[in-house]
Amino acid sequence: MRIFGLDLERLVNIVEASEINSLTINGLFEGVTIIKQNALPRKEIMPPPLPMKKERDMGKRKMKYQDITSLGVGTFYLIDPRIPKAKPYVKKGSKIKKGDVVGSIKHFGNLYDDVLSPYNGRIRDFYVSDGQKVDWIKPLLKVRVKH
Repeated sequence: MRIFGLDLERLVNIVEASEINSLTINGLFEGVTIIKQNALPRKEIMPPPLPMKKERDMGKRKMKYQDITSLGVGTFYLIDPRIPKAKPYVKKGSKIKKGDVVGSIKHFGNLYDDVLSPYNGRIRDFYVSDGQKVDWIKPLLKVRVKH
């Protein structure tokens, strides 16, 4: 069987052999979702911490800033588009802990990946806005890192 000019059996084999749990392809009039049997829960991927960017002397404490970057190409969301009337994940000045969700990226089709913070601290600034297209390793947020 073929869909969008692709051999469906080959797509199933690719999904089964890969680390992904499912694959959704949508077209104008048709679509298909392939879900791996006995799929394990998806692992959340956190970007590795980058070297500290700036230090600002604040008396006895030094303030350090870090960027949280995109781990893929897609559309960045500060508000979850899958939930009606959802509140933003974070706002400027929000306290965050390592592992907190600070946004999501929609990849091809309806595949969403949460953007997790690799730092403890506060949101200092946003480099991108809600619904903006992002590239691989594009800075998304600036965080004042807490030590």
